[in-house]
Amino acid sequence: MNVILYATSSDNRKITKALNQIKAIPDVKIKDDADDVINPSIIVGTFAGWDNVNYIYISDFHRYYYAKAEVLTGGRIQYNCHVDPLMSHRSALLSMNAIIDRAENATNPYLVDSELGMLNYRSQKTIAFPSANAFNSNLTYVLTVAGGGGSL
Repeated sequence: MNVILYATSSDNRKITKALNQIKAIPDVKIKDDADDVINPSIIVGTFAGWDNVNYIYISDFHRYYYAKAEVLTGGRIQYNCHVDPLMSHRSALLSMNAIIDRAENATNPYLVDSELGMLNYRSQKTIAFPSANAFNSNLTYVLTVAGGGGSL
């Protein structure tokens, strides 16, 4: 199987990672011939830059992996890998339409979120019409006001 070794400093939570290719190695064998797709280990000979590798693509599995190097005897390096599901399935994830119920940084006031604290204050917005001839006879406007009385 073909393996491409990379270095990346991208956040693990990013779908698309910035990759710097270090080396491509053809005909790599999985350690002990185990077909563990989630946590494979591969053994390769040493090469320049082996210690910079922290990300791997295994073509037979069509997956990207986080990798940690372990030095073995006889000038060999073992990379213990763990699958990166975001990068491995990024095309499917990026083409998906979804309503996100919870987000780490962004909120949507139109989605109910029991973990978001509620504030009680008056919200008033003044929005100007885009042009001076906004009130011509060809257009219809609907103004909706919600809330209790009181003067502004």
